[in-house]
Amino acid sequence: MSDKADTKPSTGPDNRNVYQRINAVRQAVGYVKKDSTVKQGGSYKAVSHDAVVAACRASMVEHGVLCVPSYINQSGQMVDTGTVTSSGTPIMRYEAEYIVSFVNCDDPADAISITVPAHAMDTGDKAPGKALSYATKYAMLKIYTLESGEEDESRVEGNRPRISADQVAEVEQAIKDAGADRDKFLSWVKTTCKASSLDDLTQPGFDYVMKVLQAKIKKQEANK
Repeated sequence: MSDKADTKPSTGPDNRNVYQRINAVRQAVGYVKKDSTVKQGGSYKAVSHDAVVAACRASMVEHGVLCVPSYINQSGQMVDTGTVTSSGTPIMRYEAEYIVSFVNCDDPADAISITVPAHAMDTGDKAPGKALSYATKYAMLKIYTLESGEEDESRVEGNRPRISADQVAEVEQAIKDAGADRDKFLSWVKTTCKASSLDDLTQPGFDYVMKVLQAKIKKQEANK
């Protein structure tokens, strides 16, 4: 009978560096399925932040890799895109630049970082969070070289159609009917709708401008 105690062999400390750990995650995860629908100049399927995290989290925990995002540069404010929703709510854009670090849990000084610019649009206060999720998602997709089925390189948004000459004339008449100062109003249009002239207005911009003018007309009529 052996006098050696029945013990499991010790695996010893995990001395793998961050690159070896990242490679282990790469070996465990190879593909992330598209799971969300994006509507922006059309409708297409995309990979969400949650899908990437769900695919990678278990392997990252097993191999001791942390993903730590932090922003290094941001616009400091929401930027008006000059477009509005069907109800007239302005659509805002948030722009930022992030450093996303992949850290060795057993040796925090051992890390690799990549810089990711990101932007997101929203009608409320969710754009900063969306931009952070976007940056983190793409950092993980690229650092782990994951297949997602997305074709970002070939996706090009088409030019937004401008309003017709009749619609331009409609705005001009509404400016007169509202008794607005044309030069000041056009300056407001340029700032709010990001249109160099009335001819440069898109359909959402036209809808918003007409809504504002019609409100001015009603107010003027009520004061007569």
